[in-house]
Amino acid sequence: MLAFAAELGIKAKPTATGGLPSTLTQVMSSQIDIGWAVAPFGLKEIEGGKIRIVANGNDVASMRGQTVRVQTVNTRLLTERKDVLLRFVRAYREALDWIFTDPQAMKLYSATNKVPEHLVRKTAEQFQTRQGMQFDTISGVDAIMADGVKLKFLDAPLTKAQLAELIQIPPPGS
Repeated sequence: MLAFAAELGIKAKPTATGGLPSTLTQVMSSQIDIGWAVAPFGLKEIEGGKIRIVANGNDVASMRGQTVRVQTVNTRLLTERKDVLLRFVRAYREALDWIFTDPQAMKLYSATNKVPEHLVRKTAEQFQTRQGMQFDTISGVDAIMADGVKLKFLDAPLTKAQLAELIQIPPPGS
């Protein structure tokens, strides 16, 4: 939201709204003008004409090439139980392949989460794409760090050594 407002040169007052259900409630009751969501949450309301999408992260030019989803582990797991981590990574990659290639995956997600199957497919096609769900590449690190400094999450950009320690992506097949 901050990047979107900055690019458009508009003033906006960010408001903490909590999770998805509370944000939707605040939008629907006019407590806030615009909220956030993660598909498939809110897609039923979009279909029903109750809400609409006004922007998504890809609409913000400065964020378009940035990784926004990562998996993290603590140092103990990384050093003491790396075999467990590597098994998780292999399983995640296999699950991702299954989700995006086997139609049964969409049916199972739909049934388990009580979300209509066409909304699950729409989510996979438009919002949580295969490329967006993978974690084999981290993009836009310099811009992410600049935002981190600007928003006071970081005192300074990380060094190459810090980045090498922070970002450790097991190669495929490991």
